[in-house]
Amino acid sequence: MQGVEQSPDYHPEGDVFRHTLLAIEQLRAGASETLALGLLLHDVGKPVTAARRSDRITFYGHATVGAEMAVAICQRLRRSRATWERVAYLVSHHLRLVDAPEMRLSTLKRMFRHEGFDELLALARMDALASNKDLHYVAFCEQRRAELAREDIRPPRLLGGDDLIALGHRPGPRLGEILRALEEAQLEGEVTNRADAERFVRGRFPP
Repeated sequence: MQGVEQSPDYHPEGDVFRHTLLAIEQLRAGASETLALGLLLHDVGKPVTAARRSDRITFYGHATVGAEMAVAICQRLRRSRATWERVAYLVSHHLRLVDAPEMRLSTLKRMFRHEGFDELLALARMDALASNKDLHYVAFCEQRRAELAREDIRPPRLLGGDDLIALGHRPGPRLGEILRALEEAQLEGEVTNRADAERFVRGRFPP
């Protein structure tokens, strides 16, 4: 990471190495192993994806590449599967919160309900504070998650496969497609009770 330059607009602190040091300096005693490794490795993919386009420095795909590298590093360190899966999640998604204010409500809720989201939120905060200190998207996520009740983020299933069959549908893969669409409608707030769910299915998925 040393000497890998970054855009001064987003990273006035300097190269990737300097940024990473500033990020991990923020770790508090008692931080989880996965958060520590995720923060250490969140930009590990930048050196191999760095490119110059006109007067811009880019790192297209560095989160995806970095997640693959993080898995290999964790496996080399003989960390558990649960550890490297969580670290891969943190590295691959560490930029996702930037898009949160423009996300569909259903997408936002799915992001919030991931079991690793608390660590992702903490990583995003430290990442921002180690660069241009823009925390608006972190604050947005904190506020929206606080506003949404648990049942809004993970709503109870209103219909099951047997219910769909009772509505005239045949057993098969299509039932899963209908249930996924119904969950999406619930997360968007379009469906809130069983009667709504039945109307939704009849209107969108006639047998």
